Amino acid sequence: MTDKQWFEATQKRFEEDPTAYKGVEGSYQFDYTKDGGSVWHMAFSKDGTYKIGEGTFNNADVSVTCNWSDMLEVVNGNLNPNLAIMKGKIKFKGSMPKAMALAKILGV
Repeated sequence: MTDKQWFEATQKRFEEDPTAYKGVEGSYQFDYTKDGGSVWHMAFSKDGTYKIGEGTFNNADVSVTCNWSDMLEVVNGNLNPNLAIMKGKIKFKGSMPKAMALAKILGV
C-alpha cells in the first residue's frame, strides 16, 4: 500500500465513522519523502470538520518525519509506535499532547 492509498482509505474511514477522530483538534504534517513517499497533512477542528490532503501544511501543530515503510509497519500493527520513536524511526516536532492524539487518528 502506498502512502496515497493509505490516506485515501483513512479519508474514507473518517467519512464512514466520524467517531474515529472525535475530540481530536490540531494540524499534522507527515513527511515520507525519505523513501520515495510524499508529504501529507491532516487538520481537525473543534466543530468536527477535518481536511486531509497531499502537500505541506503551514505551521502544523505536529510534524512527523519517517520512512513510509516504517509508518506502514506501525499502522499495520507490525511495529510498536513507541519502539519506532525510541529507535528514531519516527520523529516528531511540535506539540507533544497533539502528537499523542495520533494514535487515535492512525488507528493504532
